[in-house]
Amino acid sequence: MLCRVLVFLLCAAPIRHAEDGADETTRLDPRWTCCLPAGIEWCAATGGGADSRLLVCDKQARLHLLDLEAGAELFAEPVDVQPGTRFAGRSADVAYCFGRSEVVALRVGPGGDGLTVQPGVLWRAAAAPAAETPGDPEFLTRLVAAGATPAGVLVVRSDGRIAELNRDDGAVRWRQRLPPISACALHVRGATAALLWQRGGQCIVAFVKLQGGAPAVRRTALERSRPIWSGLADEGLVALWPDSFALVPPDGEPTFHDLPGGAEARAVALHAPAAQSPGDGAPGGRQPAARLLVRTADALLACDVTTGARRSWALCGDELEQAQDRQAARPADWARRLLGIAGDLLFVPGARGVGVRDVRTGDTLCSLRLDRPIDAAGHAGFAYALCAPTAVAAGGEYPRTLVLGRQRMGGVPGSVDSVPAGAGRFELGQVEPVREVYWLGGTLVIVEERRLRAYTLP
Repeated sequence: MLCRVLVFLLCAAPIRHAEDGADETTRLDPRWTCCLPAGIEWCAATGGGADSRLLVCDKQARLHLLDLEAGAELFAEPVDVQPGTRFAGRSADVAYCFGRSEVVALRVGPGGDGLTVQPGVLWRAAAAPAAETPGDPEFLTRLVAAGATPAGVLVVRSDGRIAELNRDDGAVRWRQRLPPISACALHVRGATAALLWQRGGQCIVAFVKLQGGAPAVRRTALERSRPIWSGLADEGLVALWPDSFALVPPDGEPTFHDLPGGAEARAVALHAPAAQSPGDGAPGGRQPAARLLVRTADALLACDVTTGARRSWALCGDELEQAQDRQAARPADWARRLLGIAGDLLFVPGARGVGVRDVRTGDTLCSLRLDRPIDAAGHAGFAYALCAPTAVAAGGEYPRTLVLGRQRMGGVPGSVDSVPAGAGRFELGQVEPVREVYWLGGTLVIVEERRLRAYTLP
């Protein structure tokens, strides 16, 4: 499949459309390009800002670590891993990956001048039997999930064994036993981990407190099918079904809340700010509750995960989808991109544009009228976006040129008053099918099938 991506711009409050004064397109060349002839299986950023690095797995199951500034390879040589290896996150200066039976810890270091040791393999640990009686691989013991923790990495096996491995040497810090798990969702937030899996007609949630010695594991059974989405907030695990959501607290009973009659969840995002210092939260020193943002066909629902109280924000014209577009072919992660949160900014793409809102109030801060937005981000007082300008039918053709759109944001949380005003369009050139997009500080990284390109945001 060829790629689909082009651009949309975001504008500044008071609501002004990004097409105003943005007719001219300027060529923007990449700061660097890195080609991997074997093809790219996946790419993960080791951080969320300018100090991030890019961990890339090629289709020959080899890992590469690229510097964000120049695209230089930081590993002395590619690291061989098991086929099907996945990224498990980063803790401090160590990133983790896991395959069917092995966990690999990698020194990835901080960015910039903070690097003090050569990046490479820190340790490998066999986390499942390497050889078993021949049989259907579906029933052989294997790793089903792993996630970085403050002290190392938490691993989950299909036979129900879970353990936390130490960051420095991979030694087992503790072990626990759960019922067999064929597949699960694993979330880690600070010193709390939550596992979610299906067993018969029930959905099981297990909480693990990642402090001290061997932790107690608390399990809760929900008389529901597996949710379509889940996330972890300070209040507990939030799970979403097409017509309802639930909060499962670590030390209490779950609460369920229905969505408005007839509403069906089409996309979701969780606004769960990290715990703040006293006086930085809501009036009276109370920490604001996490909120679940649910997109329906014609509205955004902002739901308090604790009480279920909700506010409904009507979608504006630029944020709406057209009926024929709902059945069009989309990238594999299209639903995830329908709502994007960056700090207190909420990006709401539609068929003919994108809206930028204050996630706390729902106020529309900017609006853009350009076709088929794909992704958006804010940086230094500007909003940036990529969009696909032509219709994409199932099995059809995709646009071959990417365009970056820019619009100044005014009165937006985190905006910079001294930034020059004005919108802009920037053509990024011919592309291969796009696999992923990263906005890392002032850098845009586009991951294609066989190469990565990094651009300095104009």
